[in-house]
Amino acid sequence: DMGMGKSSLARRLYDVYAAEPSLAICYIHTAAFRSAMDAARQISNALGVPPQRSFQRQMEGLEEMMANAYTTGRNAIIILDDAQLMNGEALDVLHRLYNFDYDAKVVQILAFGQREMTSLFETNRAVNARVFVRLILPPLTLSSALQMVMFRLRVSGRNDPLINDDAFEILYEKSQGVPREIIRLCALATDLLLQSEEPYISIEIARRVIVA
Repeated sequence: DMGMGKSSLARRLYDVYAAEPSLAICYIHTAAFRSAMDAARQISNALGVPPQRSFQRQMEGLEEMMANAYTTGRNAIIILDDAQLMNGEALDVLHRLYNFDYDAKVVQILAFGQREMTSLFETNRAVNARVFVRLILPPLTLSSALQMVMFRLRVSGRNDPLINDDAFEILYEKSQGVPREIIRLCALATDLLLQSEEPYISIEIARRVIVA
């Protein structure tokens, strides 16, 4: 669902592994491929494969790149975000990449998307059957939500708490554990805090936020 942090997770995975010498990795932040050719070209571009005029030549270029990576001890990883936006025809590219062998499987595809992505993949039985793991990001627990907010505070340079525990629980309940909503409510509470003389976000401020 929206706001659960899938894009943050996808980008974080890329940032962590981008400098890994044993990987040839790419990240496409909006995989809204309009066709199989569009998918082949965007993935090729992200992996440094030159554009070609035909779909067949483009796929051959991708396969050659992946084979070369494999023979030099690297694995190819393709991270697709907002994959629910791709046209069904683009799944043919994933199918072909899944089927490409060079003594072993040479590419891993990580697709991040909203729930509609499941229905999209089900339109292509061959691709759907090759999905190895399906994961759903659940809402954050109260403890995890608090850790997320405290981490953001530390990154901004504040080590002391900025919100009363009971006040945070009020905001958490309103957010239903959705990370984006938690951050939005905390931002509103911070704005109200700056307009007050309170030393931290109190229960009163939290209550004003949830009725706004």
